[in-house]
Amino acid sequence: MQFDNLNVVETFGRNSRVTFPYRAINKLRAIPPEERSVEGKLTYVYHLFPNAIVATFPTFMAMVVLEPLAIDRTNIITYALTKDADGPVAGHSAGQRPSEFVDAGAVEDRAMACAVQRGLASGANEFLEFGRFEGAIGHFHRTLRGALAGAGAT
Repeated sequence: MQFDNLNVVETFGRNSRVTFPYRAINKLRAIPPEERSVEGKLTYVYHLFPNAIVATFPTFMAMVVLEPLAIDRTNIITYALTKDADGPVAGHSAGQRPSEFVDAGAVEDRAMACAVQRGLASGANEFLEFGRFEGAIGHFHRTLRGALAGAGAT
C-alpha cells in the first residue's frame, strides 16, 4: 500500500515526475545505505507535456494518452506494459492482472475528474486552489498557460 499523504514532485522542463512511496520503503531503514534499493517500493508517475502520462509500478507500467475532443470531452487511451505474461500484480489480489489494476484506477480517476469538471462547469467557484500534494498539476497549468501565450504570439 502507498502512503495517503506523501509524494515528491520534480519538474524537468515542461514535464514532471511524481514519486509515490509504498509503505514497504520503511523496511530500508534497517538496511545499510550502500545496500538499499527502492525497486518495488515506489511508483513514479511521469507527465510528459502536454498529454501523456507514464506510471511505473513494481511489476508493470501504464501509459495514458489524453486526447482533447472538445472543451468538455476527452478521449482516453490506456496501455499496460508488463515484463511478464499478464499475470497477477504483486501486492494485489491473486487474480488481479495489470490491465485490471489499471482499469480500476482509471475508473476512480475518471469519476474524480468528471466531478471536478461538473463543479467547474457550474460556475459556482471563482477560483480553484490545488492542494499541498498537487504541485505537478500547478506546474502543468503554468506550462500550458505559457505554451498557449506563446502560440498566440506567433
